[in-house]
Amino acid sequence: FEEVPPKMLEAMLQFLLVIAIRNLRGQRKKHNSMLIHTSRFKDVQTSVKDEVACVFDAILKQLQYNPESNVIAELKRLYEDDVLATSRDWPNEEHLEFSWGEVYNELKICCESIQVFEINGNSQDALDYHQYKEDGLNVIAIGGDKLSRGLTLEGLSITYYFRNTLMYDTLMQMGRWFGFRKGYMDLCRIYTSAEIASNFEHLSIAMIQLRQEFDRMAEMKKTPSEYAVNMLSHPTMKLTSPLKMRNAVSSNVIYAGTLQ
Repeated sequence: FEEVPPKMLEAMLQFLLVIAIRNLRGQRKKHNSMLIHTSRFKDVQTSVKDEVACVFDAILKQLQYNPESNVIAELKRLYEDDVLATSRDWPNEEHLEFSWGEVYNELKICCESIQVFEINGNSQDALDYHQYKEDGLNVIAIGGDKLSRGLTLEGLSITYYFRNTLMYDTLMQMGRWFGFRKGYMDLCRIYTSAEIASNFEHLSIAMIQLRQEFDRMAEMKKTPSEYAVNMLSHPTMKLTSPLKMRNAVSSNVIYAGTLQ
């Protein structure tokens, strides 16, 4: 990892906008997190952290000392073309709109509070949200397995996710952005590849069908030993590791003449 790619930079700018807008909406002193997950290798995570911290320091200086900078022009473009447009069309929620001047002034204040953490076994950084409960923690968290397998990211709004897996259960665990985010759901963004997005879409369909199978089993008052639950397969992904699948049976289902 030698430099921050354009989309990662855009994700960082979006994160700045999230904090500023949440502050203006009255959600000041709430936790805000951004997740960067590109590799499980710790040395890669360290180099990502170093580059991100360096770039973020440059963004900070531009915000505070150079009103004519390209960074501020890009922030304004993102705010007007993406954030405002999305928030206006958000279903079942009304959001206050702020002028670019209000957002810009807030950006100059809140950018100083953002920290860049590397979360893995080698790092001394710790995601201790409780320690910052009075003022809220604004953090860009860079990591791998430790972040993807159960650590809660409070106020997660921006996710830069480029680590693929071919197991349903592992992929499901890595989706740290699942959840209900009251008052700022319209600000949340996920940056990923088309392939990973497609895999998550397939996985969500498979999970809906699995829940329907459980409902069907409950209606028939059957137990798992009496009712074999089926799960939607995928051309390349596997449900779980072969060891856990040793009692599974593959089958083709033809839906001709039936309504699904």
